[in-house]
Amino acid sequence: MAITMADTMNRLAQLRDQLRNAKNKERFLILLDILRERDLDGSEDIPAYISECKELAVRYGDKFQTATLLAIEARYQSNISNFTSALLIYNESLKLFEELNDLEGMAGVYQNIGLVYHHQSKYPLALDYYQRSVSFREKTGDKKKLAMVITNIGNIYFNQGTYPKASEYHLRALKIMEELRDNYGIGASYLNIGNIYLREKKYPEASHYYFLGRDMMELSGDRFGIVAAYLNISGVYLEEKQYNKALSFHLKTLKMIESLGNLYALTTYYFNIGNIYRGKNKEAVALDYYAKAYNSAKKDKDTKRTCETLIAIGDSYTTLKEKEKAYDSLMKAVRLTQRSGNKFEYCNAYLSIYKMHKYFNEPTQALKSYEKYIKLKNELDNKEVTEKIASLQISYDLEKKEKDLEIEHLRNVELKKERDRSEALLLNILPAEVAEELKEKGTADAKLFDDVTVLFTDFKSFTTVSERLTPQQLVDELHACFSAFDRIMTQYGIEKIKTVGDAYLAISGLPQANPSHAEDLVNAAIDIREFMLSRKKQLGEMTFEIRIGLHSGSVVAGIVGVKKFAYDIWGDTVNTAARMEQNSEAGRINISETTYQLVKNKFNCEYRGEIEAKNKGKLKMYFVN
Repeated sequence: MAITMADTMNRLAQLRDQLRNAKNKERFLILLDILRERDLDGSEDIPAYISECKELAVRYGDKFQTATLLAIEARYQSNISNFTSALLIYNESLKLFEELNDLEGMAGVYQNIGLVYHHQSKYPLALDYYQRSVSFREKTGDKKKLAMVITNIGNIYFNQGTYPKASEYHLRALKIMEELRDNYGIGASYLNIGNIYLREKKYPEASHYYFLGRDMMELSGDRFGIVAAYLNISGVYLEEKQYNKALSFHLKTLKMIESLGNLYALTTYYFNIGNIYRGKNKEAVALDYYAKAYNSAKKDKDTKRTCETLIAIGDSYTTLKEKEKAYDSLMKAVRLTQRSGNKFEYCNAYLSIYKMHKYFNEPTQALKSYEKYIKLKNELDNKEVTEKIASLQISYDLEKKEKDLEIEHLRNVELKKERDRSEALLLNILPAEVAEELKEKGTADAKLFDDVTVLFTDFKSFTTVSERLTPQQLVDELHACFSAFDRIMTQYGIEKIKTVGDAYLAISGLPQANPSHAEDLVNAAIDIREFMLSRKKQLGEMTFEIRIGLHSGSVVAGIVGVKKFAYDIWGDTVNTAARMEQNSEAGRINISETTYQLVKNKFNCEYRGEIEAKNKGKLKMYFVN
């Protein structure tokens, strides 16, 4: 739902109530909120609020709040046309946001600096800063604000007469607003597209988009948007010289404009009605509305609209054959444009002065005025061409940069994929800690681990079963079994060491110490046994029976080899675990006395007595039931 003017006014009233009794940091934060909510125009209380807020920021504000306050102050300076001050303050704000790495803050400042240059008609600079804002808006993911700055870029191209580019950006903004289902944003995009068609004198298309814009603005409930739509629709009828239709649409907006209290809308309303009556050859009525437009624009401190109105008044007085009044009004426009630096209206003023002298049959003065007009127009045309070239160069540079960044991004993605593949392969061979050491140092030191448990498995009668299987069936069955073992080891956080033929070796308790190493590995062994029993029931003679042996103690672990290096373990513990497996039985888990002492309170174990083990003598052994 769009935030209405009434919502903003209510919010401001609440904040002002809170401000009455607020002190210290609370007062600072409320003042900051008020300044965020306010339309930072030339109202007298704004400078006072900013001044007090700046004093409090020294004591209570952090870097982010100070950056925010500076951005607000810069916006105020921009709104009252102090553009040099605005740019200096925006750059202070930007520096703080950059130190904070605040992408949202940086995006906002870039956009607002773009607006300052936009207001000054410095389009290449404005375009550059808008594009910078776009890159940050895309990173922050705020689609609505992204659409707003894209709209600004579209308006730059519109002002320069580059209509295909303007259409491209306004359609892009429209697409985003449609995704967001933002009725106001959709309506504003329709109106901007309509403006392009109006400038190209494609009146049916302009009307189509203006009416679409009006419908969306009415859905949004935004009165200013509704007013803008009706004024634009009226503008089409005015261009087509359908004055009665133009007037009827204007009159529909008067009450809304008056209730808005928006001077820009009021100026546009009076100025357009003046144009309508002038088109109907009712110059006296037109002058009355132009006078109202002039007063409204002057009150709004809008020098551009003030100049436009003075020129229109001068043209009307020329038609009414009131030469002195015409000349006086037009020279006022000249002096105002000289002060403001608005060369476009300066040029238009001299065109009207030329027409006035020609109308009153003053050829010498008419010639001088015309020469002045031509000189100004050539300057403007050259400037426009230069700015178009500069804008196109910036666009080219930015597009090239975007493509380069895209290529770099794709390259980085591929490199990351390759690194991830290498990482996965390394982790498939080595424990994570060992892999990290190898990457950092190029080598990994062998280490002694005192408290570990080692598991050995092999398949009983492997040769007999393998003779019943084809080579592919044999490999597939080994793969199925060992893959299941791998999953079980992963589940208990146990390191698989290797497979050798039909034997499987794993260890619990390294590379990180684990007090429950024996218990975890016995649980894993039970899961392996259950898996193989289940598989035997399913496949019968087409799979194997398993023997499992475990022993606990100390081992040395490290990397062996240079080509196809492997992580391996050595020591008497490994040899004893192998003897436990060799002296086990099909479908049984055989553990040593050492392991038994670690798990006897956790599992039901069956003592087997002392059994002769190769090269080890007699060893106490237990079955885990």
